[in-house]
Amino acid sequence: MNALKLMLGVWLGFALMSAEAMAECEGRWQLDFVTAAAQIDTNNDGVWIPAHLHLDRGVSTCAKQLIVRQPQGGPLQLQGQGTMANYQMMRANRQQLNHLGRDHHVMSLNGAQQYDLWVYIAQGKLLSPGRYQGMLDVKLAGGKLDQRGWQRHGFDYQVNPFVQVKLAGVQGGWLQPAGTSVRLHLGDLTRRNQRELPVYLESNTMVSMRVSSKNHGALVHVEQSQHQVPYQMLFAGQVIDLASEAQLVIAERAKTGKNVSLVFENQASPYARAGQYEDVVTVSIFAR
Repeated sequence: MNALKLMLGVWLGFALMSAEAMAECEGRWQLDFVTAAAQIDTNNDGVWIPAHLHLDRGVSTCAKQLIVRQPQGGPLQLQGQGTMANYQMMRANRQQLNHLGRDHHVMSLNGAQQYDLWVYIAQGKLLSPGRYQGMLDVKLAGGKLDQRGWQRHGFDYQVNPFVQVKLAGVQGGWLQPAGTSVRLHLGDLTRRNQRELPVYLESNTMVSMRVSSKNHGALVHVEQSQHQVPYQMLFAGQVIDLASEAQLVIAERAKTGKNVSLVFENQASPYARAGQYEDVVTVSIFAR
């Protein structure tokens, strides 16, 4: 009787150990990309896309490393329509993953069930508008996970057209979408005067400018509107006809920034009635 109890105890102990071994490394895992929560670094136009690695408990006990590679080898790349863009995988602290060999990127794991990462696209804000796709081969290493193959993960990132503008002498950096009013003094209208308004713009696509004059190209006496002084507006040396709304192309993909100038020049009017003259010019700059 005593011998039977001893044999049964040994057999039960072996069965429990076998169940634990079978549970080791079991479970699912997933790498998710949250492109809707992408952040733009205003200092360098880089784009940060958050990503999250989720591990079931069994997998997390074995996983020691996350290994990432480009399916075709080489640097991690986004595929757009007719264009490519490099990107990097970063840790939660925005430090780049370690390299393993030439094409593998590695992050150490410590038994947690969730890890935060980033996709970083240098100057991603300035990419040409359109849809970009990133494809990754991803693998977990450690314990029995070493025997498992690669998983394919992907994400899409939409780049929208944009244009931003600065005016010389205007506080606050980039202008707000609602626009900014600037008063430009031409001086003594009895003589010909010329004033230049420097404009700096940045865009990732074609940029157009629409110009309209309240008084159709004339400075009007603020008290007696029948008195007027003609003037003209020039862009890139070309006279813009303000008799009606004008539209023209300013730049094509000014990704590194472009300086342009709007020039205003009045016609000398020595016999104009004394007083103050003005006009309101509305300049709209937009991405095409």
